[in-house]
Order: sequence, then C-alpha cells, then structure tokens
Amino acid sequence: MAWDITNNEEFEKLVLHTEVRWLSKGNCLNRFVALWDSVISFFSGTELGQKLVDAKSDIFYLSDIFDFLNKELQGNNSTMFSCKEAITTFKGKLKLFWLNLGRREFAQFPSLAVISTDLDDLAVYVDHLKQLHNDMDTRFSDLLQMTVPHWFVDPFIADVSEVDVTLLIELQNNTTAQARFKRGGHQKLWMNQDVYNTQYSGKM
Repeated sequence: MAWDITNNEEFEKLVLHTEVRWLSKGNCLNRFVALWDSVISFFSGTELGQKLVDAKSDIFYLSDIFDFLNKELQGNNSTMFSCKEAITTFKGKLKLFWLNLGRREFAQFPSLAVISTDLDDLAVYVDHLKQLHNDMDTRFSDLLQMTVPHWFVDPFIADVSEVDVTLLIELQNNTTAQARFKRGGHQKLWMNQDVYNTQYSGKM
C-alpha cells in the first residue's frame, strides 16, 4: 500500500499483510503510528477512516504496550529462567506504568504523549494495565512459581557436596565452560548445547 507522501514521514509505505510475518505487532503499530497523518488522509471520507480516528488514542496506547512486550519478553537465546526474570521484572514495571499514567505522566508512553492534550480520561488504560498484570499472573503461574536452583546461576561457586548434580563437577573443571560463563553469564553457558548434550549426556 502506498500513497503520495505529504507529511515528511520517515517511512513511505505501510507493510502489506504478506510482509508482516517478520515484523512484531509492536513494530507494525509503531510504523502505523508514524504514518498516522498519511493513513488518515488516505482513508479520508471513508467509514474505516472515521473508525480509525475514533480509535486513535487506543491505537497509540497499544503501540506503546506492544513495544514494551517486544523489548521485555522476546528475543533469542531465552531460557525458562531468563523468561521468569523478564516476566517478574515486567510485572513490577507495570505497577509503575499505571501509577505514572494515572498522574498523567507519559515517560513510558511516547506515542500516547504525542496526543496527551486530547486525552480526558486515562482510567481505561490504567485499568487495562492492572488487568494485564493480573493476566500475567494467571498465564505464567507455572513459570513464576518455578524455583531456580542456586547452582544454575553460578555453577562455578556451588558446593558440589551439597548438590546431587554430577554435571557440576565436569563444568567446574572445564576451562572452555568457565570462559563462556565469564563472557555471557549463566545464559550464555546453558544455551550452549555442548554443555548438556554432547559432552555430558547422561552424566546428571
């Protein structure tokens, strides 16, 4: 989809459905918001155009929310433990978000801040953030209740006499594993399949 550019936007095209597969929802909405004036101009006089205008604040709000979710909860080389850390951290941030938004402070909502003078009641967004917080408790309850073994975080200082995991003895005497841990911490170490598949298969 393309049209004549008259608003000096950074982008000249919206992404077609067939090209959306490589973009996250947050990126798609960010692109949509960046092209807002041209989109509305393109659909001027249509029913869809009016619906978009009526939903403007919701679209800008969702653009910020999906951006948070993309940054906090997505990425390569994630483990269950790193996901638990990310979810726990994000839940804590949600509390800050709804407190700030309730005070009309838009530091965490750059898209919404652009149209802040047009917003009368932010209660619906504050309530949504609270509901999102509760939904994450339900959706990720098993992950949030999971106990992270202390030796997983730093296997090189764990007392092998207190942990019934033979793999720790192998790791603590493996200079390659030690170097990998120093470069990237426990996530870099455990994401290397050689650690638990090739070299130490069946030794735990």
